Amino acid sequence: MEEKYDRIGVNYNQTRKADPYLLKRLAHHLGPTEGSFLDIGCGTGNYTIALHDLHYNILGVDPSSLMLERARSRNPKITWLQSKAEDLSLDDASFNGVTAFLTLHHWQDLKQGFKELFRVMKPAARLVIFSSTPEQMKAYWLCYYFPKMLEASIEQMPSLNEVREAISEAGL
Repeated sequence: MEEKYDRIGVNYNQTRKADPYLLKRLAHHLGPTEGSFLDIGCGTGNYTIALHDLHYNILGVDPSSLMLERARSRNPKITWLQSKAEDLSLDDASFNGVTAFLTLHHWQDLKQGFKELFRVMKPAARLVIFSSTPEQMKAYWLCYYFPKMLEASIEQMPSLNEVREAISEAGL
């Protein structure tokens, strides 16, 4: 099945790069580099590659074959897996940490996605989520310049309560 980013991801990296400040915070919250890590919804691998460069043994997962093709071309040493958060073909309790960086709004089923992440995470593993809520996005300065675009983006973002509920129902 063709994924959304198989169509719209052609020029993705022309405007997107790993932000140094966000990378520093991401690494801080992931903790020590020992073990294996998972970047769910990795896209073209901007943060996956940046974490790899910080010596994390990290696996990038994305549903889009186009995005993964771009990621592989940028760093063939990293393992890249085509899959969705809701259906990971990975072993139970195999990751010391998981990142979900601007990806929750693409999941088809938040509860199932978190259930899968919790299944592949080791006990005491860290889950680092970076996202925006609709409430936060309504205050973005971009809303004044691109109201239609932001309105569409805001509609697809899960609320903080929806994320909390999905995490709770998934078993955390």
